[in-house]
Amino acid sequence: MVAYVSELLKQTKPGVHMKPLVFDRYIINEKLCILRTYEEYVRKTETLRNKEQKVFISTVKPKPVTKSTIARWVKNVMKSSGINIECFGPHSCRSASTSAALGQGLKIDTIMKSAGWKSAKTFQKFYNKTIIIDNESNFAQKILPSSS
Repeated sequence: MVAYVSELLKQTKPGVHMKPLVFDRYIINEKLCILRTYEEYVRKTETLRNKEQKVFISTVKPKPVTKSTIARWVKNVMKSSGINIECFGPHSCRSASTSAALGQGLKIDTIMKSAGWKSAKTFQKFYNKTIIIDNESNFAQKILPSSS
């Protein structure tokens, strides 16, 4: 799926716009597939949409939601996932995902292209964070058999 961002963003300027976002299916686990989730969301909100083209809409008075609403939704998911939202917020997802991608061997050029950065210095200075995986604290993972 290809998504086009029509509004100006922090990293865009008039005449210099963001490239289309390309989303591929994640066939390893469909519950984590962004396309499957998108299709399900659009199906469930179809009767509320009328002619609305924005992806995210409110359900009470169907209209496009604001950035602050999306930030609140992300924060709620982070909190329910066990992430300390006193230390981390919605914007932390950007550095966590790109740092994890680098840690898994993804090339810096691919990360920069995906994030819309022109300079590797931006990633190194502001987003490349140390990812700490605390395997000692997850009791359930230690005692339950793995799914593989």
